[in-house]
Amino acid sequence: MPNKKTFWDQQAKLGKQSGSQDITLDQLEQEILLKNIQNPKKILEIGCGDGRNTLKISKKYPKAVIHAFDFSSEMISAAKENKSSVSHKIEFFVHDMEKLNLISESYDLIISKRALINLNSYDKQVEVINNIYNLLQNEGTFLMCESSKKGLKKINELRAIFDLQEIKEPWHNNYIDEEKLDSELLRLDLIEKIYFSSTYYFLSRIVNAHLANLNNKLPEYNSPINKMALSLPYYGETSQSVLWNWKKIIK
Repeated sequence: MPNKKTFWDQQAKLGKQSGSQDITLDQLEQEILLKNIQNPKKILEIGCGDGRNTLKISKKYPKAVIHAFDFSSEMISAAKENKSSVSHKIEFFVHDMEKLNLISESYDLIISKRALINLNSYDKQVEVINNIYNLLQNEGTFLMCESSKKGLKKINELRAIFDLQEIKEPWHNNYIDEEKLDSELLRLDLIEKIYFSSTYYFLSRIVNAHLANLNNKLPEYNSPINKMALSLPYYGETSQSVLWNWKKIIK
């Protein structure tokens, strides 16, 4: 199996598609994160990639101090280059999310966007979520935008109706076991879980994919059908990308 760090170092050269070829999904993820951020003072972004998400947050909250890291040095180099066009309070650095205990700062907001799915096991994901507790200030928020095994399963069940090929997790990802996580005794309190990408995945992975199949074509990420989701509300739970809104509440 290829090395994950090498893979992401190579991805850093792809610009807007460094994190994913699916730019519409990336936009939906950024929008739902911005919608759920409320006047932060100090932010930590885990697995920030080339920093495009970080810069959008900083643009909306220019007074917030933002620390953002990725384990790929090439991604951080790209992030620093992207930062050169702004003067906001952002510090990009190379770090491993499995070593959160080495960070001595505290934050009122921590964000992950398709970062925890790069960990090799569910137990590691839970360990990182619990360690985030230590970095949060009391009543601080952790916005966790990650891919769900449950969501992917629902998508594949609908694709099967139209004889569409099953979608599998990428080799470098380990999607969150949403049903297992729901029963986990975590240190953080779950405030809300938002299936914000459900309409998008229904349109893109089922409707658009079926129509493309009928015409003996491959579905395109930039299809007008896919982009409809940017203007439509979300329904159901065919949501591969899910936003978990956690809070640290000391009782």
